[in-house]
Amino acid sequence: RGASASDDEVEDEAALKEASARGKEGRRFVRLGNLLRQRSRLKAAAIEYQRATDIVGITSPALHNRLAGVLLETGDVERAKAVLQKTVAVFPDDPHTHVLLGRLAVRDEAWAEAQKQYERVTWENPFIPEVHVALLTVADRLKDTALRAREERAVQLLMGHSQHTPSSALYIPEGQ
Repeated sequence: RGASASDDEVEDEAALKEASARGKEGRRFVRLGNLLRQRSRLKAAAIEYQRATDIVGITSPALHNRLAGVLLETGDVERAKAVLQKTVAVFPDDPHTHVLLGRLAVRDEAWAEAQKQYERVTWENPFIPEVHVALLTVADRLKDTALRAREERAVQLLMGHSQHTPSSALYIPEGQ
């Protein structure tokens, strides 16, 4: 799972599949949450995702990452942290969970933690541009020239040798 529009659709489908395993009601809440999220009704989407997670429990990370991501976007950081801590405890290898934890660390300016989370993502999926752009910011903050050089190369490779390098650690490709 990464950060492109097609991956968003994959996440939507994964969350629906996860909820469907527990019955129609959970699936209905996820579907409504997805529709609300697509229409930028994030607080309402969070309510629906929460209803779905209450029914489904932690059976796969997709739904919980959806909930945590929406909570982050609405500014409900403490709830997002709580959801992510539960998710990472059950699914320690899920890259999207670590991307969200990395975003939290960047937000808190916890640079060593951000590096740890984003580097953990690269173990499972090294092809997410956001991760490498964030690691560029981390390298600058930690004054780590070796990390900076490695991540500059990764960004060049992932973004087609472009001269343009996004400056935000929370870079999200167009179409998100």
